[in-house]
Amino acid sequence: MSSYCARANVEARFGVDNVALWATLADGDSAATILARINTGIAVASDELDEILRCISGYEGKLPMSTVPDSVCDKVAIRAGLWLYSFMATDDSPQTTGYVARLEERLDKWTNEIREGFRKLDLR
Repeated sequence: MSSYCARANVEARFGVDNVALWATLADGDSAATILARINTGIAVASDELDEILRCISGYEGKLPMSTVPDSVCDKVAIRAGLWLYSFMATDDSPQTTGYVARLEERLDKWTNEIREGFRKLDLR
């Protein structure tokens, strides 16, 4: 399991308080539980990127990344934050708008550009 960003990257994108709130699912969650949830979000986001790259010619044998480009670190931090945020969503809420929705759209665009060959990550 690879980690392409750190908790600090997720917090830089979404704020320390937001990340802590999104990682707290029950009153009384310990700091260790919250940290484990944040680390799980980072691991899931990192694994998802690896899954995408494994399907694209040219990335074979380059995963997991030993050197993580800043753009990858940022996008994995966004994905990890969105994973944490998803626990706050309810079935009856309207579609999310604003900052979170724009980040998700940009992340999807970035991912599609990689899939379609408009972007090529410099992996060594």
